[in-house]
Amino acid sequence: MASELQIKCFEDVGGWGFTFNDLDRSLSGFDGGTIRVPINSYGGSVAEGMAIFNALEGRKEKGDVVATSVIGYAYSMGSVLLQAGTKGYRSMPKNGYLLFHNVQTGAHGEGQLVESMGQAAQMMTEDLAKIYAENSNLSISEIRGMMNRTAIINSKQALEMGFVDHLTKGASFEASFNPQSRLDQYLSYHNITTDNKNNNTMALDKTPTSEEDAKKTLENAQGKESEPSPGPSKADQKMTELEARLEKMEQATAKGFSANSDAINKIADELGKAIGIISEKLSGESEAKQEAKRVAEQKAKEEAEAQNESKKKIDALAAQINKLKGISTGGEDGAESSALESLTPKTKTDNKIDDGGLFQSLLKGEYTSFN
Repeated sequence: MASELQIKCFEDVGGWGFTFNDLDRSLSGFDGGTIRVPINSYGGSVAEGMAIFNALEGRKEKGDVVATSVIGYAYSMGSVLLQAGTKGYRSMPKNGYLLFHNVQTGAHGEGQLVESMGQAAQMMTEDLAKIYAENSNLSISEIRGMMNRTAIINSKQALEMGFVDHLTKGASFEASFNPQSRLDQYLSYHNITTDNKNNNTMALDKTPTSEEDAKKTLENAQGKESEPSPGPSKADQKMTELEARLEKMEQATAKGFSANSDAINKIADELGKAIGIISEKLSGESEAKQEAKRVAEQKAKEEAEAQNESKKKIDALAAQINKLKGISTGGEDGAESSALESLTPKTKTDNKIDDGGLFQSLLKGEYTSFN
């Protein structure tokens, strides 16, 4: 009976996601049969993805069936891995999606390097287009058009174009739980083995896989019961040393604050006095400005009153002049001379007064009123 193996691609392709090493470890010890590869990925590294694709193609050449399926989406390199499935064994649910685009890259340095990287990206894009064309109903030119515009297609379109062989109502895969932490995955990824006695690090626990392994584990545990305690590890000693140094630093800091408290208080008092002096100075300058403003306003008021008084005098003189003009034009013969003679001068040495002299006398205040 042929066996089955599930290898899930539920992360980015490459890096900390699904890698060629993950595929290699999963295939270790597999004698052949059906390899199911459910995919739910945004894509990732072209180089890493091509290594995975080629490995799956090699398993097909050996007679294995590779069944690829989309769980929700297979974007970019994820859509390429979908094409690694055996014809008739590529599927996706009725509401899944695929994405196609040109290879993207980045480089900095001399112009030749940047140009070389651009050429490499173009070469990889052409290689991916050939893979799509060989496993679909579209030509290379049609594929390149989709990649140029970064096309996203749904399940129905994917079936019509030949990227999948059939649609399913839902997604099917075997759920699994990996209890390893990210650190354990890193150690496993780099094939790092640890030992408490030699490296003072936590060893990875291995679950017995057979009755013989279980007996060895029990014997080792019983033998270790009589061994003396190995004492604190180097990591524990380092932690103890760091804790002691931290405690000393805290004590020194507290002592320093206590010793400098008087100096700090003195500085605070001096600052307070300086602020008080500045405030008083600013207050005095404010009062001086207010007094100067008051004096200026009083002076302006007095000048305005003097001008007002002068205006009243001028108005009174103008009224007297107008009255004299009325007498000279509207009176009988000899009325002007009698009216002028009726003016009582304060100091008069000559009875002869002309019009100009009269006006000047009025301005000087020599004539005050009519009799």
